[in-house]
Amino acid sequence: MADIASFQNDRNATVVRALGGLVAFPNGYDVFDAGREQTGQFVSFMNGPGSQIRDEAIHEYALEHFGDRLFGSGRKMHNAALSHHRQFRERDARMREPLASVDRSHDAERRARFRDMEPGGELMAAIQEADLADLTALVADGNLAALPDQAFTEAQSRYLVLNTVERFGLQAQFAAKASLADPLPIGPDTGAARQQAADVLQSHRAEAEMVSIHARGLQDYAAFLGHVFAIEPADAFDRMKAT
Repeated sequence: MADIASFQNDRNATVVRALGGLVAFPNGYDVFDAGREQTGQFVSFMNGPGSQIRDEAIHEYALEHFGDRLFGSGRKMHNAALSHHRQFRERDARMREPLASVDRSHDAERRARFRDMEPGGELMAAIQEADLADLTALVADGNLAALPDQAFTEAQSRYLVLNTVERFGLQAQFAAKASLADPLPIGPDTGAARQQAADVLQSHRAEAEMVSIHARGLQDYAAFLGHVFAIEPADAFDRMKAT
């Protein structure tokens, strides 16, 4: 008798098929370990004792014998993903929080100066040259200067870089290097400090993408359980949370 379920692991993902359902757990994400473990055991079970069950009874059989374990693995994944999301949100809030050292007493005037600029080249050039105090005024409390979307996005990006440089004291870590053009440099290598900040932010964006991957994985797993147990995916997700 042909197998009624399969469990395949390649370089990119662990792919599980059973009873009309399919779920792929991307590799490299510890949050999905519980799902990988239990679905692997479920596939073995369904290809063993489960292979003797008639088609019309197989979903109920799977629910009776493996429901608690598969819903339980869903709960573990959900709890782990939720914990990661909370930690990311806390880090994200800290990254975006204005520094106490920035003088914000003239925020309104700074915003007015940018608001009066011509959209396009003049405004974008000014944002590229803006210091941390200007950028804090422009983005820390939302788009109060009513900047065009592209300009506000650019201001946000530069704010995060400069805010990260200051928050982690990166300029102190990168002294300017002597060169033929400037054989006796004094002070920080601003470019190197900003590149380091950009690298920090790139890692942070990867964490944000991980949150999205976790969410999609949980949705896919609920849909998979819906097929396996012949129930609605929303009901499967509720049982994942409640188990």
